[in-house]
Amino acid sequence: MTESNKKKIGTLCILLGTFFCPFGFDILFKWVMNITGSYWITDIFFYLMSGTWFAIYLFIFKINPFKKLLKPKS
Repeated sequence: MTESNKKKIGTLCILLGTFFCPFGFDILFKWVMNITGSYWITDIFFYLMSGTWFAIYLFIFKINPFKKLLKPKS
């Protein structure tokens, strides 16, 4: 995978991860809630979608968030 393609796919993953965050997209959230009939199932669905895209982004760029968070300060 070329560096250019990697950046394009990474940007798309971050965009989709942000899009599926349930706080800003009321119309889509309401539509899925009407299909599932449950607020909690819809909420979990949106969090899972968001987390999936963020995980793909981290995977593509080989970022280990645990190493970044637990890195000792110099």
